[in-house]
Amino acid sequence: MPEIPINSLRELCENIYLKAGASEEEAKILVDNLIQANLYGHDSHGVLRTIEYCNYIKNGVIKPKTEPEIVKENEFALIMDGHWGFGQVAVYKAMKKVISKAKKTSIGVAVVFNCNHCGMLGYYTLMAAKEDMIGFAAANSVAMVAPYGSRERILGTNPLSIAIPAGRHKPFLLDFATSVVSGGVIELAQARREKIPLGWLLDDEGRPTTNPEDYEAHKEEKHGALLPFGGYKGSGICMAIEILGGALAGSGVSKTTTDNGVFLMALDVNFFQPIEEFKSEVDRLIDLIKKSKKAQGFTEVFYPGELEYRKEQSLREKGGIFIDDEVWNKLLRLDGELSKSRK
Repeated sequence: MPEIPINSLRELCENIYLKAGASEEEAKILVDNLIQANLYGHDSHGVLRTIEYCNYIKNGVIKPKTEPEIVKENEFALIMDGHWGFGQVAVYKAMKKVISKAKKTSIGVAVVFNCNHCGMLGYYTLMAAKEDMIGFAAANSVAMVAPYGSRERILGTNPLSIAIPAGRHKPFLLDFATSVVSGGVIELAQARREKIPLGWLLDDEGRPTTNPEDYEAHKEEKHGALLPFGGYKGSGICMAIEILGGALAGSGVSKTTTDNGVFLMALDVNFFQPIEEFKSEVDRLIDLIKKSKKAQGFTEVFYPGELEYRKEQSLREKGGIFIDDEVWNKLLRLDGELSKSRK
């Protein structure tokens, strides 16, 4: 597994997207999102996705050099049409507008439709937290999750993210799929030829399985179904996000397409509480959690986002990101193929 210098990996991926037809702005926004996912240790949403995205470009699913469009707007909210460009670009620009609205009115809300896969949602909620706001993001996706008690793919993996600013500590960052794991984690296990734990996946007969090959999401004939986290409670949250991203954003529910329907919100903390007092209370809560007595088998208690921040610090100190051999070789091969096709 090679360790690739961060800047070299960024340059390679940006060049791949430029060769595939993206604008410089699109390539920078997109790759920054992917690299950040790798830095946080979420490799399933990192540069691995470049292979998939370039295939989507080739097949006309993703349309490079496409500007998202605001189709409806008032002082608090907006509806954005991504026009099937890069999902990261549409959602990034929507969140910038949401934050701008929240600065003026205390709250900003947006939905995004006709939006391709938008990557790690925590990237967008942290944009709000860095502006002393609470950021919220949720997205529905292609149906690959069986509701509690079912074996049929009806819901998406439907991720949720909340970021909350703190003072001495880094922001609270919650970011997870409402399935036990995302489809990308299963695909990573396939690439690594690793077994998966029971409780992640059902096979076509509705039986729990440890074989990641029982899952297929991209070919015409789909196989397997992911499970929601937390039993019926997680299934309910997953369904709520399906409604926010599907019905409210207008992207459709229980869909067979790979796009995201996205819901975004930012709250200006200072409207509700003086920001420094608020941050002090968040810090106090984090301190209480960090100093609490450990349960048996635990040496430390973490708050949401802490492990990701530590992972990023470690990788930045080393200066490189570990990329699976298969993924790295595919990236190099893709770069070479795109170079040849441009001649």
